[in-house]
Amino acid sequence: MAKLSYDDSELLRDARLRYWRANGFGDDGGYNKKWEVVKLGPIPFPVRNVDARKDAIRYHDLNHLITGYDTDLTGETEIAAWEIASGCGTKWVAWLLNLQAILISPLWARRALQAWARGRRSKSLYSEPFDDTILNMTVGELREKLDLAPVQNRPNSVDLLTFITCLTASFTAHLAFLCAGAYTLWWCVRALL
Repeated sequence: MAKLSYDDSELLRDARLRYWRANGFGDDGGYNKKWEVVKLGPIPFPVRNVDARKDAIRYHDLNHLITGYDTDLTGETEIAAWEIASGCGTKWVAWLLNLQAILISPLWARRALQAWARGRRSKSLYSEPFDDTILNMTVGELREKLDLAPVQNRPNSVDLLTFITCLTASFTAHLAFLCAGAYTLWWCVRALL
């Protein structure tokens, strides 16, 4: 699939529909599905499409098209870094999914770090109310509103330090979760024996 680009004059409503269709999400973005299949490379993972995810994905889709980050593995890593750095507001699902996705960023460290730096210098769409006002804006108007630079900024030492801190915190939280799960499983098996 060819990389999509969105002109500053294109209405977000139209750009989003083109984005959905190009990525096989259908004419409603898949928002009405009970389950969504998220792929980590070639490996599919079913994810329950809970209301909190549906709420967050509306913003996430628009973030993809205004930043220009693809929906492939590299692009999802970039958008995760950008969204965490610019902030996900009160959307806990966005924080959770992005903190999971950013763990693979060392594979594309330079691009993820550039996206992180860009996010630190932008505003987040997640803090905006989602309504027709946003969808009736042009791509360029939203980019301007969020202070989204068209060219990725060169990361500085603070960008690098905060990026490494985020990666470390995410890895530590995931490791603690896995250890707690392993301990619980061990305790259950031991109790049954």
